[in-house]
Amino acid sequence: MYKNFFVKKTSGTYAETLEAYGLAILLKKVTQELSLAIKVTLIDKDGYYLLTLDKEITQQMLEGLSYFPLIKFLIKDETTLAPKELGQDDYFDYPAQNEIKDGYKEKAQLIEENEKLSSEEKKKAYADLNELQNSEFNEKLDKAFDVYRELKRNPYSAYMSAYENLTMNKENFASIIKSLLEYYITGIEGKITYSLKAKKITSQQLLNPYQGKGLNKPKSNDGGMGNLKSSWITESMKIIGAIEVMTIQFIKVGTDFDLKIYVLDFKVTNIGITGLPLIVDFKRELKTNSSVKLDILNMFRLVTLFIKHDKEYKKKPKQVINGFHTVYQKKLGFNRAVANISFLGTPNFIEYSNKQEARDWITILESQESIIKSIEENGDAIQALQAYRNFLSSTKSSSLDDFHQFYNWYAGYLVRSLANEKYYIKPFRVETLSRFYQNMQTENLDLMQIIENEGFKAVAKAIRKSTVSLQYTPKENRKFEIRYGLSQQLQNKSKSKEDLTTFIGDFISTYNAETARFVEKQQKEVEAKEETYFRANVKVSELNQFYDLVNQYSSRLIGALLTSYGFALEGTERKELSSQENK
Repeated sequence: MYKNFFVKKTSGTYAETLEAYGLAILLKKVTQELSLAIKVTLIDKDGYYLLTLDKEITQQMLEGLSYFPLIKFLIKDETTLAPKELGQDDYFDYPAQNEIKDGYKEKAQLIEENEKLSSEEKKKAYADLNELQNSEFNEKLDKAFDVYRELKRNPYSAYMSAYENLTMNKENFASIIKSLLEYYITGIEGKITYSLKAKKITSQQLLNPYQGKGLNKPKSNDGGMGNLKSSWITESMKIIGAIEVMTIQFIKVGTDFDLKIYVLDFKVTNIGITGLPLIVDFKRELKTNSSVKLDILNMFRLVTLFIKHDKEYKKKPKQVINGFHTVYQKKLGFNRAVANISFLGTPNFIEYSNKQEARDWITILESQESIIKSIEENGDAIQALQAYRNFLSSTKSSSLDDFHQFYNWYAGYLVRSLANEKYYIKPFRVETLSRFYQNMQTENLDLMQIIENEGFKAVAKAIRKSTVSLQYTPKENRKFEIRYGLSQQLQNKSKSKEDLTTFIGDFISTYNAETARFVEKQQKEVEAKEETYFRANVKVSELNQFYDLVNQYSSRLIGALLTSYGFALEGTERKELSSQENK
């Protein structure tokens, strides 16, 4: 009887994740070939993966199993000939696929070099080309191209050994499937009743990032640099899994390219016969980017797609998806070496209980994506982006500190960018911030009590009206001086309650005095409602409410929250500023 199967976690990397997916896909194909309506579920049990069937498969059922392809033949170059008996769907044709890819690159280059096109026309041409590429994705562009592009390099020999182990046993296929299934029940390779080209296969770095040359032994005990060998069963399952769930992207470094590898790790998922539609959609929109930004943008895309695929609208992505295993491979001459192995967790603060909340999160994530895309990953931006990545993937309350570290930097970056008329650098939305903080508060920290406080809102609005709002206002409509450097001053003064209250008191005093002088000078225009820009005083009662918050909470927390809301814009403010620009 075959019902429950186990893949032990031993490496702490994506190697066993690939193996578990490979086994899940094998099980699903077996049930399809036997015309059985059986659900295959993969569950992460921390120390191992459990794959379970909702109905048992018997040995008798497997007796009538005929051969079906588990691993496709791979044409690595023009000199590689596929077996004549194979149909077009039974092999990967790297040269043909690469030619299609190069065709799109050439079209993009022609758009770039066309001096007759305006920037807007080029933008539309790129969008049309991208739509064409995506629309033909399932017909011409293979979703696994990025994976077998790398498999046809050093791992090719191991790949073909796994392929031949299966194809040379077509007449005895039921026995080989039984052997595979029993291995993942008992953990023991039973007696071999079939032929094998290779019982052991070289463990390739692409599939086993901890077993590359120089990475496979805790201590040096010989002078050899060769790779380790592993069971053909486990390596075959990793190959099958990699084809389905691995994503490989380029990282441009100078004139060369490194690689960033992502493997999605589910907490629980049902495996369909076509694999995971979420992965297919995810790989459609991949773009080359810098390393840290790529982590953030990929997580945005993953969660956005998860929400779009969820038709129940009552889930928390973290309860279904653990996150991404990631590996950074540095190019060293012809080969690449593993430079970093890490895990990027799914945001713990994103959850929704109905369709509208789900749509709100999609809007939030897409707006955040546009903000992160606009940041150039260099200088002090690298540390800021790393903090934002930590904020996304952390399950601890300290992630709030990571977010504030990013935002403290971004507030200054935003002001400097707008001063240089780089209006593609966008402020956060107040609504986005409120959703973040609402979901991040704990029993010990009621963030909403702070950000919904009338005094806090009044002070934050005064900061906005002195900085970001003014910078988005056309120069001819500005009635007040922009307070450059306010974000840095606010951060410095938030180190103690006394310094913060004194600083805010002085700031509001100046702010109210400027407002009063303006109102007095322009009273007639204001009464006639012809004034294009107006701001209200901060009331004494509101300022006192703010002081009460400072006494009740950490001055650093209050200062960080003020920076967040003081350098963001509300939806109503965006509309007001847009109408001014059109006058």
